Amino acid sequence: MPDWYDYVLYGLQIETNAPIYGLTHTVIRERADVTIYSGAIPVELAADSLEWVAPHQFRVTQDAPANAAQQYLREWRDGGYLELTYEGQITVVFALDGSRVWVSWSTSIDEPLRAFNVMGPMMGIVLRLRGITPLHASVIAIEGQAVAFVGASGSGKSTLAAAFDQLGYPILSDDLCVLTFTDTGVMIPPGSPRIRLLADAAQALYGEMVPYEVSPHRADKREYAVEWKTAQASPLGLPLAAIYFLEGRSDAIVITPMSERDALFKLLREVYTRHITTIYNDAVAFQDISMLVKHIPAYSLISEQGHNTLKKLCHMIAMRHS
Repeated sequence: MPDWYDYVLYGLQIETNAPIYGLTHTVIRERADVTIYSGAIPVELAADSLEWVAPHQFRVTQDAPANAAQQYLREWRDGGYLELTYEGQITVVFALDGSRVWVSWSTSIDEPLRAFNVMGPMMGIVLRLRGITPLHASVIAIEGQAVAFVGASGSGKSTLAAAFDQLGYPILSDDLCVLTFTDTGVMIPPGSPRIRLLADAAQALYGEMVPYEVSPHRADKREYAVEWKTAQASPLGLPLAAIYFLEGRSDAIVITPMSERDALFKLLREVYTRHITTIYNDAVAFQDISMLVKHIPAYSLISEQGHNTLKKLCHMIAMRHS
């Protein structure tokens, strides 16, 4: 019987038979929401089983990026399971209720890269299977409230979050923002206690002397551990106060309120792992984001050029939510 490791991530209690690199063990007092079996796929779900057939519920959307388009999907003939294989390096089988995951790794996939896939794309799919909508966004905490930054890859979400971290505002989650709807509002649970930055941003914000690892997802990025302050202070998450869309850079900071309609259509394109989807998943995301934009203000944000202007931008945003 293997040792079991327990974690809390994105509001879910997770148990796994292998440690997740970069996460801190958490004693789970209740039954786990998700069980991850790492190392092998059960014989009854083996890749050569004739029960695996072409997907009829799931699809990869036509506008999928190259890495998503290369993912190979199959479904269990009678339902119940989804299999995803990526470049022959990773095979993952998901129970369709999002309660169990089996993953087989190539020996070339090291521990940091395994952790990235678990905490990112794999959990993104689990969340959507469970009827939970995650966004591709970085989230920071300002005086007990969550503020999310959304934008295209390379727009500076993580860099801005790291700049807030340097000023003492905790990073709630980097890259993946999970929407949890309650009677009192939209809550954002804590994510992974990591922040991934391009090398120039890392040097400008943290300096050369701060230990880092090369990001397993992109060799041109550096990965830093940050203090997971909000996980201890508010384990169930923080209420979402605002969403900022990073729209580019100019000579001056410009923050403009967005209409519900514009925010809705932009956020639908920022659903995490949206390229692997079903009609049901699309309907859930549309319903959740429609509700989100009715209650949470969204803003277009044009920032100034240069890392040396980030402190000014952080103070400006912090004052809006203090």
